[in-house]
Amino acid sequence: MKCGSQNRNYTVPYLDTHGKAEFKYGRLEMRAKSPTGPGDSKGLWPAFWTRAADGSNGELDVVELPGGDQYYHSATQGIFLQYAPPVKQDHRTRYEAADPSSGFHTYAVEWEPGVIRWFIDGKLAWERTRATTSWFDAAFDKKHELRLNFQIGGWLGDPDSSTAFPATFAVDYIRVYQR
Repeated sequence: MKCGSQNRNYTVPYLDTHGKAEFKYGRLEMRAKSPTGPGDSKGLWPAFWTRAADGSNGELDVVELPGGDQYYHSATQGIFLQYAPPVKQDHRTRYEAADPSSGFHTYAVEWEPGVIRWFIDGKLAWERTRATTSWFDAAFDKKHELRLNFQIGGWLGDPDSSTAFPATFAVDYIRVYQR
């Protein structure tokens, strides 16, 4: 990947539960500190999310923490229907006092039949239901696999000479509570 005037190689971490564990409903929670703060995080994109275990429709973004001046001050929650036609609903929750790199924050969803609620540090951030999302059951009435990754670059922008490396996405824990 090109960074400023130089080509750089990046190691991009990715973990999933594919073939190990699948989940349908419950609470998914992560406590993490993001590297995406003001001024030096363009092109960094940590995320905790799920995808339908059977490979069909359905993505649930517990949190995306993209860097860069236009994104770092907010956490993104989202749901996505990949096919026929692709549709995404997302919401950005602005941090009240700091940003995701200022310390550890807890990101969670409570996923039940017909409703998903997102929480940041214990406060409700967003909610989607069958009433807000006509394709809700097609995407979320099935088992999902967990995914955790720290992408470098992408549609939110690539790193540039101001991006600080090395960059660390520090994850304290991920917990799954099934109901």
